[in-house]
Amino acid sequence: MVSGISSTSGIQYQQTFTEKKLMAEEKKQLEEILAKYDPESMAEDETKALFDELKSSGIRPSKEVREILDSAGFKPPEKPQGPPPVEMGTNSEMSIPDFLAEFLEKQEAGTVTDQDLNLLIQQLQNNGAISQGVLVDKKV
Repeated sequence: MVSGISSTSGIQYQQTFTEKKLMAEEKKQLEEILAKYDPESMAEDETKALFDELKSSGIRPSKEVREILDSAGFKPPEKPQGPPPVEMGTNSEMSIPDFLAEFLEKQEAGTVTDQDLNLLIQQLQNNGAISQGVLVDKKV
């Protein structure tokens, strides 16, 4: 049992969280599922299938489930580092609107004016890309 004490506007209260223990039938079901997989040679699709099967069986993630998986040699999938990869189009280049490409060319050339910036903002709003707020820092 894990207890937490919080304060909201000076009022203190206690929340209690209980760790649900697996029933004997759930443990047996978990062991049967794990017996189908080899933890030493798990491919990514097999790992996904294992966790999908656990989810569909109704076995909820818990400390006990994690301990059983660990002791059976199953390690959790590594969390990806950094931002998700950007999917590229078929020609390996991202497609950007012409008005944005034109603005970026002017920006690279150092010829962007306030009128260009205002036009860009208007075009982005018209395309639903932004609704309000700061878009570009115009400081040089």
